[in-house]
Amino acid sequence: MYKNYRQNLFYVLLVFALLVTFTVGVFDYLRLKEEIHNEKEIEVEKAEQDSIDALYTMERIYRLLDPKISEQMEEVTDYLLDYYEQEPNFHSWDFSALAEKFGIDIYIINQDNVIEFSNLEEEVGLDFKECCQKLSAKLDQRRKTGKLYIDEIDVNQKNDHIKKFSYKATKDKAYIIELGYNLEKEKAFQEFNFIKEIH
Repeated sequence: MYKNYRQNLFYVLLVFALLVTFTVGVFDYLRLKEEIHNEKEIEVEKAEQDSIDALYTMERIYRLLDPKISEQMEEVTDYLLDYYEQEPNFHSWDFSALAEKFGIDIYIINQDNVIEFSNLEEEVGLDFKECCQKLSAKLDQRRKTGKLYIDEIDVNQKNDHIKKFSYKATKDKAYIIELGYNLEKEKAFQEFNFIKEIH
């Protein structure tokens, strides 16, 4: 009988110990889970704030550079439109040499809103109707007006390069000359890598 009592007491104590261990374990797990959740919320809030700060910084840099870049894009566009009047056959153009001369990427968009010529081979064949329907509709409107359009900052379709783009149709409306100025080559943008900061 004494042996049974000891054995029963052992099992009762064992079950009690297991219950206490399980209860402590559950409370520790819940406490740890809450701490991790709170830490994640703080990290997300910090990341959001860092992203907003990065955008504001980039915007301030951009506002300083914009007038100079816009003026350069207008001058290069006028030069290329005059060049087109003299030599309308784009096959004879040396796009690489022109891009290097002006420090700006050149894209020739045909009436189907496809990039037909460029100094960047990987961009040739890009169909705006397929990838960017809103931009394609804008291009149709811009072609009709014949005015120069200089857009704000954008990210290049084929890579993460931050660029400023301009568009102006040729007089015969057969093509749009698009220019892409890579803002990342500016010293201010090199010192502040927006894409890296956002990631």
